Amino acid sequence: MSGDKVKSYGELLIANFLSVHGVSFEYEAKFKSQNITYTYRPDFTVFKDGRKDQPIIIEFFGIDKDGNVKPGILPERYKNLTQKKIELHNNEGSDFISLYYY
Repeated sequence: MSGDKVKSYGELLIANFLSVHGVSFEYEAKFKSQNITYTYRPDFTVFKDGRKDQPIIIEFFGIDKDGNVKPGILPERYKNLTQKKIELHNNEGSDFISLYYY
């Protein structure tokens, strides 16, 4: 609906939900922080009242309720990256929404 190409069915559902409800977003926009030295692109960035200085970050984690990931994904690496993202947003004080596959 939004026209964005996404990487998973879960992300497609999120993009469609945001679009249907009139919420503008950027898909995989670069996250700006002086506290990291790597490039990080969260799944969705929504801006409060259209203000780029007040982002809401949405990450969709492909982990089920039992902690499993889809075949072909290295589970420990994926879980570590998930935890790293959560910790980053806790440290940044970001408005952060984490969604899971269940």
